[in-house]
Amino acid sequence: MILGLILAAVGGWLASLAGIPLPWMLGAIGATLAAALARLPVAAPRPLTSPMRAVLGVLLGASITPDLLAQLSALGFSLLAVPLYVACTAGVGLFYFTTIAKMKRPEAFFAALPGGLYTMVTFAEDLGISIRRLGLIHTMRVTLIVLVLPFLIEGLLGQDLARTVTGGSSLLDMALPTLAVMAAIAAIGWWLSEKTKVPGGIMIIPMLITAVLQLGGLTTASVPNELVVIAQVVLGAAIGGRFSGLELREIANALFHSCGYITLALTVTSLTAVILANLTPVTLWAGIIAFAPGGLAEMSLVALGLGLNVGFVVTIHISRILVVVLTGPLVYRLLERKLQEG
Repeated sequence: MILGLILAAVGGWLASLAGIPLPWMLGAIGATLAAALARLPVAAPRPLTSPMRAVLGVLLGASITPDLLAQLSALGFSLLAVPLYVACTAGVGLFYFTTIAKMKRPEAFFAALPGGLYTMVTFAEDLGISIRRLGLIHTMRVTLIVLVLPFLIEGLLGQDLARTVTGGSSLLDMALPTLAVMAAIAAIGWWLSEKTKVPGGIMIIPMLITAVLQLGGLTTASVPNELVVIAQVVLGAAIGGRFSGLELREIANALFHSCGYITLALTVTSLTAVILANLTPVTLWAGIIAFAPGGLAEMSLVALGLGLNVGFVVTIHISRILVVVLTGPLVYRLLERKLQEG
């Protein structure tokens, strides 16, 4: 883990020098991924990911202002689109994984669902479905979307993401009470997430607490820039480190089929975003980032970097995760006999 974090930090620093979008996270992913493929002894820093997600929650909550809330008028219609989006993405994914990837239908069903990595793997494992390839495909999905979308958006919009994801002030310039409030919110949110088991709660609950306190004028909690950089490095190392110990043939196969699936999934995402952009005040890029089947934390950082409505993006991602969690196992049970016959 220490070696992975060192390499991630170096990768983020080099990426920042090169002007790569979201440099500290993408550079960290690239460095640890390369190290894992080169068989270096790196591992995901799992003990650090939870506190860093809580810190990220405070950062996102601090970005939710009255102006952002005023832009949420289209949220109701967009929420109605989430179940349809999940169904369409899962449908094209199931077709791809069974027809092109030649996966068994039960395995393909959970590979096609655009849910969280750990949730999909846990559901499949509880049902006795092999999770080795399944876990790799979902890891590839999140990794590729996080790596591709910032470059795509930066190229098409001409917007520099490299300098926009920051917290408040430098750590040295922040008052001790402000830092104490930030730490307390992160700790309380983390504790509540452990008690409530809300999907993604370790980031969502601190975000909601920060937003409510800030909108109510009770605090101006913010995250020091140095801690934002550390959070991105840790989250990047956590993604890249997941590939440690895997066979290159396995990774190449998963990469090929993940690219095919992502192409279809992003097509559904783009169509959804175009429809929303024409029917609601939601901008095209806000719709794409909100509906892209990437990780909640990573897509939130991209939204923050683009200056998009973070509250809208996070709400849609939470809704997607909840729809998959609540309906995925139920739909599988209803189709279990038909899926197992395939």
